[in-house]
Amino acid sequence: MKRWLALLALLPLACFAQSPGVGLTSLPAAQPLGGTELIFGWQPGTGGSGATACVLGWCPVSITPAQIKTFTGGGGGGGSGTVTSVAFNGSGALSVSGGPITTSGTFAASWTGNTGGIYYFNGTNLVSSNALASNAIVLGNGSGNAPFSLGSLGTTTTVLHGNASGGPSFGPVNYASDGTGIGSPANGFTGVNNGSFTLTLNQSSSFSSLTGNIGTLEVQQNAVSGTHTFSLSDNGTQVYHTGAGAAAWTGPTNSVDTLPLGAVVTALNAPAGGAITITPGDTLYVAGTSITACPSGCTGTTLTVPGSPAAGMLTMLKTGTTTWTVVSSGSASGNATLMQSGIPFILSSSGSVGNNCAITGLTAMQHTYPSAYIWMPTSAVASGVAAGWYYYVASSATAGTCYSNTYTSGQPEIPASPTAFSTTGPGAFTQTTGSVILGPQVSVPAGSLGVNGELQFDGDATVDSTNNGKQVFYALGGSGNIGLAYFATTATTDFGWLQRLRNRGSAAVQVSVGAANQGEPASGTAGPNYLTVNTANAQTFAYGMQLTTATDYIVMESYSVKEFPNN
Repeated sequence: MKRWLALLALLPLACFAQSPGVGLTSLPAAQPLGGTELIFGWQPGTGGSGATACVLGWCPVSITPAQIKTFTGGGGGGGSGTVTSVAFNGSGALSVSGGPITTSGTFAASWTGNTGGIYYFNGTNLVSSNALASNAIVLGNGSGNAPFSLGSLGTTTTVLHGNASGGPSFGPVNYASDGTGIGSPANGFTGVNNGSFTLTLNQSSSFSSLTGNIGTLEVQQNAVSGTHTFSLSDNGTQVYHTGAGAAAWTGPTNSVDTLPLGAVVTALNAPAGGAITITPGDTLYVAGTSITACPSGCTGTTLTVPGSPAAGMLTMLKTGTTTWTVVSSGSASGNATLMQSGIPFILSSSGSVGNNCAITGLTAMQHTYPSAYIWMPTSAVASGVAAGWYYYVASSATAGTCYSNTYTSGQPEIPASPTAFSTTGPGAFTQTTGSVILGPQVSVPAGSLGVNGELQFDGDATVDSTNNGKQVFYALGGSGNIGLAYFATTATTDFGWLQRLRNRGSAAVQVSVGAANQGEPASGTAGPNYLTVNTANAQTFAYGMQLTTATDYIVMESYSVKEFPNN
């Protein structure tokens, strides 16, 4: 049995072995194989003839330098040889140092390469790749080539896309090609927003079944404080007006931004928002009225969404390529109180104005009003100051102070912090006579009455005890001033009214009837009043007052305007 010895068995090596029965007289040179050399030694063994043999094996042994350097043959032959130098050469990524050994010594093997790289076989040797990027995906590079890092790490909002003809890449989800089920464009899936999906159903969307809880489907809100033009992004949303001032909006226009058939957009006013005037782009028809009641199809006219306090709402449904049907209301309920208040409006007598609008010398009124609005003619407060309704705080029945806070329309309010005038008083002023001064007024939303709806308005007023004419009016749109109350007697110093105005099967034809608690209607206003105001469009309802003598006064103590829709 032969005993085999090998110093190294890590790589393919050349081999020389003595044949049985043949003496070894010299050590032949090692045979190269794959760029390495064989270093081999002898060890006594008990082979078939008891001879010592030299072969390769995978079993490490301990030998002395003498055993390495001197070999004695056996097994029928004879002779000897001497090894004078032992060396080992590495290749590729393996490096060997410490040789050649001529007496005694140690070989040191080490691996070489790039920090952060990996080893790969290049067809000849085991070698190192370049450093790979931290956290990156490693890509193969074909036969004989080094692996490498994908250039991008991607982001939290991208995914890895495969590539049949090259390396993959990171990018956002491509809904035109990445989905085939419920999340595909064919089924209306169009976007992802902050981790929650947005599912937009187009006209071809269909589902055979839908199970599980998908949560609530809220009507998204787009808050706007100024001007606005309706567009595709408003479809299915509520455009919520938050600005305190009046705003001009433009309705959807098919030629500019095409919304699909069945699109719904809603304009909504905040409780303290200013009135919204909407100029149509496409043709708008008001629900509850015949098309003939809106002869021009309402194109080019305007619709109004009332502001404070009505918090009006107007919804538009696209029923044709360039046509929309409109439903509106003054509030969230069917019946609506458009305006109601007990803040007095004072059409005072003539008087005198000092610095900072300190008013004196008025004809004594029946009450000292802590919060009211008073009518001041042009330049009555100071030179160049416009006529208007100014906030007023009375100090007595004949005197008080006005402030620069003014009333124009809508629900009257008491200023939280009245703004004082800093003006030089002009002295005496003469109150306006012979003309109707419009006071509290509010917008009646377009089409909100329907064709048989009703406006109900009531209030009361106080006057001084004279025989001079003093009159209260109302007006709706372009109807002109219609008398509500007429005072021309010393026996009447207060008056209350309850009046109704109803559409007569058409949004553009009305009759006004009512009853007075006291007083006498103005000449020519007794009995029913007949109007032709098109309530398919927004109209302004206003109260008015008129004096014939500048030493008299009228105080509108309280008032309301309510609507009761009926189609």
